[in-house]
Amino acid sequence: MHDLSVESPEGTTVWTLHQTHGKGVAGSWESEKGKNLLFSLLLKPSFLNVPESFLLLWISSLSSQKLISQYIPCQIKWPNDIYARDKKISGILIDTVSMGKRIREARIGVGINVHQSVFSDPEASSIRNLYEGTWPKIQNSREEVQGIKHMLHMWQNHFFPLYELLKSGERKKIQQAYESVLYGLGKVLNFYYQGKKIAARVQGLSPNGELILRTKDQSFLLRDKEITYLKKKHASP
Repeated sequence: MHDLSVESPEGTTVWTLHQTHGKGVAGSWESEKGKNLLFSLLLKPSFLNVPESFLLLWISSLSSQKLISQYIPCQIKWPNDIYARDKKISGILIDTVSMGKRIREARIGVGINVHQSVFSDPEASSIRNLYEGTWPKIQNSREEVQGIKHMLHMWQNHFFPLYELLKSGERKKIQQAYESVLYGLGKVLNFYYQGKKIAARVQGLSPNGELILRTKDQSFLLRDKEITYLKKKHASP
């Protein structure tokens, strides 16, 4: 994926049909050429302090969830993945550049699996694989690419109103929207935390972007990379 120049205006979007060094939180992002939506977006959110970058992740995740849910039911798996039927459909990464206490630039990288049918990762899938019913017939690769480009425009149509909402200070509304589609909300899930497995109920998010979990004995406020989801659920604590 091409680099976004510092001189590029806010909102500049670069999309590609293939990337050879795609990144994900757990490693590389697997993508078959011409099958998926892959793009980067440049923002200049100087109204945000550096610790508030999670808000950009919230609105980016919401935009992907809203887009994908037009095809298949899905949820946001905190903090930055979209899951459907316990399969990963999309991931988001954000790189920021600061100036003092403020965020000068943010580059949002989004990958959404659309047409790809085969994955080496058993936990990954695509919209097409999980779509119920007959997938629209595509005559050629050009038509397939046009469909992916249209999905990019749809994502942008979800994102920029949320970005304006964030600029206007409506953070609580954004948090409520995110929590309304949060994976596992109100349920007891398995996690790996501080070297051991725990069963904890997902209670929501803090205003600072942490995941709130509750075990039998205590509540936790957790940041990204402090905890790992495990696949199977426990009985309620």
